[in-house]
Amino acid sequence: MAENPEFLNSLVNHHTGNDNAAESLLREIRVHEQTNDNKSVLDKMVETVWHKDDQTLADLKSLQRQVDDGLKRGDDAAIVKLAPEIKTAVAADQKAMQSQNSVEFYSTSFMKAVPLFAGKNKVLLAASVGFNALDAVHMKDKGGEVAADLALGGLKGFALKRTFDALGPKQLGFGGEGAASNIAGIATKGIAIGGLSRAYDVGLNRQNWVNNQGEIAPGQAVSMAARAALDGRAMALDAALFVGAHGAFQGLAKIGTTAVEASPALQRFEASTAGNFLKESRMLPGAAMGGTFGFSSGSVGEMMREHQAGENFDLGKILKRGSLQALTDGAAGATGAGATRLGEVNFQRALESRATSTGDGRKIGLAFAGDDDLPEVKEPAAAAPKEVVVDEALKPILDQSMSLVRSAVKPNATADDVINVFKYAAGDGAHVRSEMAEAANQARELGNPAMESLIKHAYETTPETATTLDHGLRLAELASRHGASAESDRDFLAYAYGQGRGAEAPLRIAAELSGNDALDKRVQEAYAGVHQLQRVPTQQARISMENVPPEAADMLKTILGNLPEDAASHHLFKQNLHTWLDYFPQHQDVVTQYASQTRYGVVAAVVDAKVGTDYLSQFPDRSLTSGDLLAKLRGFEPHRGTGSVDENQAPLPFEDPAAPVAHEPGAEQRPPAANPYEPAINRQSTGTTVNPQRLFEEFDSLTGKDKQIRAFFLTDFVREMSDQQFSKWYANGIEPAQGVDMPPGTTNFDWMRLNGLDVLQRPEVAAALSNPDQAAVDVRTLKDFLSSPPARDSAPPAWQTEFITDRIALAAHKASMSAPPVVEAGAEAKPDDTNQLIREAVPSWFVRSMRDRFSTFDRTTGSAMYSHEFDGNLAQMLENQRYLDMQGPKYRESTPPSNGFPDRIALLAKALDVQKTTSAPDLVPQILKLGSTDQPATRGILDKLDLTTNAPEYTELLKLTVPRAENVQDVKTLLDAVFFGKKAESNAYKSRKNGKPTDFADRDREANTALALTVADRIVPPTDAANPRVRQIVNDLISGKIRDPRPDMDGPGGFGGRGGPGGAPAGKEFRQRTSPPRDDRPPREGGRDVTPGKAVEPVEPAAPVEPVGQIPVNPAEAPPAPPTSLEAPVDKDQLAGKPKPEPPNAAVSTAPERVDNNSLTESSFEPDRTASGGDSGKASRRRDAYVAVAPEDFEPHAGKGKGREHRSNGKRERGGGNNKRWNRNLDDDGDDY
Repeated sequence: MAENPEFLNSLVNHHTGNDNAAESLLREIRVHEQTNDNKSVLDKMVETVWHKDDQTLADLKSLQRQVDDGLKRGDDAAIVKLAPEIKTAVAADQKAMQSQNSVEFYSTSFMKAVPLFAGKNKVLLAASVGFNALDAVHMKDKGGEVAADLALGGLKGFALKRTFDALGPKQLGFGGEGAASNIAGIATKGIAIGGLSRAYDVGLNRQNWVNNQGEIAPGQAVSMAARAALDGRAMALDAALFVGAHGAFQGLAKIGTTAVEASPALQRFEASTAGNFLKESRMLPGAAMGGTFGFSSGSVGEMMREHQAGENFDLGKILKRGSLQALTDGAAGATGAGATRLGEVNFQRALESRATSTGDGRKIGLAFAGDDDLPEVKEPAAAAPKEVVVDEALKPILDQSMSLVRSAVKPNATADDVINVFKYAAGDGAHVRSEMAEAANQARELGNPAMESLIKHAYETTPETATTLDHGLRLAELASRHGASAESDRDFLAYAYGQGRGAEAPLRIAAELSGNDALDKRVQEAYAGVHQLQRVPTQQARISMENVPPEAADMLKTILGNLPEDAASHHLFKQNLHTWLDYFPQHQDVVTQYASQTRYGVVAAVVDAKVGTDYLSQFPDRSLTSGDLLAKLRGFEPHRGTGSVDENQAPLPFEDPAAPVAHEPGAEQRPPAANPYEPAINRQSTGTTVNPQRLFEEFDSLTGKDKQIRAFFLTDFVREMSDQQFSKWYANGIEPAQGVDMPPGTTNFDWMRLNGLDVLQRPEVAAALSNPDQAAVDVRTLKDFLSSPPARDSAPPAWQTEFITDRIALAAHKASMSAPPVVEAGAEAKPDDTNQLIREAVPSWFVRSMRDRFSTFDRTTGSAMYSHEFDGNLAQMLENQRYLDMQGPKYRESTPPSNGFPDRIALLAKALDVQKTTSAPDLVPQILKLGSTDQPATRGILDKLDLTTNAPEYTELLKLTVPRAENVQDVKTLLDAVFFGKKAESNAYKSRKNGKPTDFADRDREANTALALTVADRIVPPTDAANPRVRQIVNDLISGKIRDPRPDMDGPGGFGGRGGPGGAPAGKEFRQRTSPPRDDRPPREGGRDVTPGKAVEPVEPAAPVEPVGQIPVNPAEAPPAPPTSLEAPVDKDQLAGKPKPEPPNAAVSTAPERVDNNSLTESSFEPDRTASGGDSGKASRRRDAYVAVAPEDFEPHAGKGKGREHRSNGKRERGGGNNKRWNRNLDDDGDDY
């Protein structure tokens, strides 16, 4: 707690006449350090901005070191020589300390005073508690002292704020009218505020709770607080100052009014924005209130200090201290009032900026529940509202009433804020009923129906009802919660049908203005039965029950025939109808049809609560704060009220099954809204559905094992959680589990028994909740990485399609340049084999990865499904390659990587382990964040950070690319291309070493290098300074200039692993081994002898395989809508190489264009019957996919390693497993580098 600066200064200036220089220096340092130790935490916060005494203390300590050195040497002359400098330094330090003490005291006083004068607000209450708590804790406090000071200081801030909120605007009077009563009330208010503040200061000071023996003495604290509050001189001074300040303020107000009336310049200022703000914000009254309180507290504090110190009464010091405190608290009062009004003005201006005009009228006002069309006003809204004239004694009451109303219509208002308006209106606010009625009229003229309705209903509420509103609101909130108990429902209905019968308007307005839709529906349902809400339906039709079992039909008629009359029958009616709907969900439409036409509001409300419809909105007066706006927005015609209902009107009949009646044609059939009461896990005959938000609501509201079961289910719905919900789920998981015989230390995550969940309990991960700065990964990244990934794109990015197109075009150009010229007359050049071009130009693993990502392959039929967004030409190319791949003996379809919640947890654990060992730990959270859309792709990326198996340049490459990458697939593609490029370079080296051709390996390396550099330029554009380094690393890795380390250790696995028992050698042993080549090995190249030293016979090139190409297809029946997908059958004769009368155009365009299915004409689907014969060209058409179909005689492994024979120029070559160029093992998709 900040000390009185005069008290601190008295300590600073306390000298003894016998002090020599050395003693004076020691004493000054000791006093300075004791003063620092006695400062509060709030004082230290001020020191971060203003700390003028730090340097003077450092100067004193420097002199002290010189004195100590002189004493050690016995040099008294040196100490005497320092005496003038010491005297000057001590005086400077005293002056600096006095200045620092004053600044800290008045600064902390200002911070504590601002919340007191800024109006009622929970945030301001918290600020008052916080500032006072920090001001109570001293730097010298330890352990329990800190806790006690925090508690007492916070309690003091709470009590002060509540006192000022209660007494500040209150007008006290004593049984009469006139000046005498008014003065007595002001004096009483001053005494009350001053006395209570002193009582809080003394009674809530920890030092006063301990007696001289060090024992806790509450009686001593209470006695001291009472003496301070009831001090006669202080009470007299409080009364005199408050009365005098009030009179002075009134006099200044009259002088100001006269000056404004006489000065045009002041009148213009008054009409300006600044003048209106100054007047409406009540900054001057706030400053006056703060100044009065400050002068009183400052003067009384100084007077009591002089009395306790035994000093003589010094009026000058008292006035000085009071004036400084008055300036501080006055500034705080003006600041608090101005800041509060500034928020209100900004909000109102934002609302007025939405005004629209129709004709000559303007529309302004508040918007609630989606109101966009605001009512017209009779006069232009720009005109300033009339000032409500009120007696001076009633002005505080009027101000308080309007303050409560304004708080209740703010967007962030709570139901309690609205209820406070009703309670005040039924109490003290009743004195200004006529003035508030005028305010309601002004609200209507300004187009603010919410404020108008609030004021009118508030002053129509009886005091008896107002006293029950708090209790009624609590019951309504409990009954409106999801999964509310039957007991809560009965309690609220008992209140509504009993003492709360007149509380419908307060509770409904509280629900509407606070935006609590569930509360609003629950209140409306209850009072629809209490007041027997009815309407005249606009149309009625008999409802068929032909398909309803007779016993169910009779039961429903019995339920609907017994409408509620009291709380018990209301609860029974609701329970029976909901039970019927649960037992017969297939006949729900019968009940909804009845509810849509019924004239009884309670029936519509009960059905709405169960099914999620909104039939009650068709009844009159369903919105109390927006007039008829809600009805206009929803398109309903105004209904007649209850008074116009024909009592003789028969209830809505059900249809006689023997005489069915058709529904009226053209009648609007509105789909039911989402059911707010749908269970989280809904098990039906058609399957089980889960509502993630409902599941989390149940998790948040339940306890014990039920809560943990929901927490377990939520692991599959992490993506649907908000960050706050995920934090709650996470915090629950690391809490100790509650159960019988549960081992110590068991957490809720342990109870789930999910493999790998212990990673979330690691301190560096759990710190994301408690200490984010020290956490290994933040909550958002953690949530995103553990979430199920979003749906993948249905087509590759444009750059990949462009890359393939460019590479094929380049390969075709090279082939044409190297092809022999056509010399025979009339001969035509043979078109390029596009399948061969793709194999040479595009990495085979890249082709396969595109198929795996963007197609769904049916193993039974051999057909592949692509999205309609996928380029048709490219899809056909990919399927041609698939068909050729499938001729190999080792071909198998890829299995998608598992990516369930346990898999993502395991990847997270791997990432955290890598983070501990890598040289770039900050890179791991970036990889996790990037990989939240495709978690399995991060595995290989994280492996590259392991320096024991990877060159450090990989880490550098990732540092340059990961922060710049848009998605994790680009990074993965880059690493895959580098890996397979290195592999191709290695194969080329081995081939050269063994005297074998290197054409294929060279082309493969060149294709992977081109892909790697394309991706590198996409991630790090050439304009980026890091691009040259990225390209250099990529080239050096592929070329072998950068090589991975090969540790000298046993290989992976047990027996048979590389370097292990029975396995191949590794490390130095492998590199130093020089065993001669084995001549008895079987030939590896299709039976050819590759013994070193022998000439290798040239291999004849394989005949190009006839590609599938693009075969036009024709749908059986072409619908009117343009096709969005097609199924292209493949001609088996063509693939088998059989001759045909007219060979189809089988070559695929080297520059494929996106297939525009919308532009295809009906003739374009005409089949080539000469090629396929009969109806084999027919294909089904789908709107959501492009289907490529394998040949009719397709067998996945029919070749058994032999493949199919293809002819070219009269020579034959097998396309089976012995032809490496066509049948390489492409199972590796690049996941393992």
